[in-house]
Amino acid sequence: MDRTFTGLVGVNESHFSFLNRSAIDRAVVAQEPCERWYDDYSKDAEKAELKRLRSSFRSSIYRQHYSAWFELLVHQILLRLGLSVSTHPNLHGTDKHPDFAATSGDSGILVEATVVAPDNDPFALAPFEQDAQRKLAQLKSKNFFVWNLEARGTLHRFLPTSQLIRPFQELLDKHDPDDVTRQTARRRSRRTASGGTSSLSTCRSLNCPPKPSNSMVPPPRRTREAHVAVGRRPGRR
Repeated sequence: MDRTFTGLVGVNESHFSFLNRSAIDRAVVAQEPCERWYDDYSKDAEKAELKRLRSSFRSSIYRQHYSAWFELLVHQILLRLGLSVSTHPNLHGTDKHPDFAATSGDSGILVEATVVAPDNDPFALAPFEQDAQRKLAQLKSKNFFVWNLEARGTLHRFLPTSQLIRPFQELLDKHDPDDVTRQTARRRSRRTASGGTSSLSTCRSLNCPPKPSNSMVPPPRRTREAHVAVGRRPGRR
């Protein structure tokens, strides 16, 4: 696959989507072993199992993507230990199918690869929030990029693009990138002095709820409060 994209990850973009289209060095370093591991897995798996794994790995749901990646990793570890591996073996007396049966001579083990991971898309079943997220992705700034969206509460209808975009666009436009950099450096310095962990990123989190109005949002207890994290674009003013 010819990958040419060298930009930043999209707003709430899935891990797989970005990894699959990115040509930056850090992405390439991750892509190559995953492709090799998949090829090795395909030698031991039935067609239906391979289709299931591929679908999960390409999923926009982080939990499914991470689970498939971990399954590839465990399979690769078993192979590198010099074991013979079969996937989802049939077991006598049960309809359960563990992920792997690994054998060496007369010895063998059954392996189940399991992960505990959150869903990276809090709006997966929320069409009004998904619509708002797509509209906020239209935010433009020569100095900043939006890299994360979080929300509290629940929307009960679609919000007009103009009324949704305007308060966030004004927020981005009024901030000076040099001032953001200085504030971030000061916070980083305070964390370091107090023994905390410093961040290498020149990003700040801004609480930016649109001003409530009867025409725009439901009553306050059901208002969607959005938090937009922005980062400074390198070398831009």
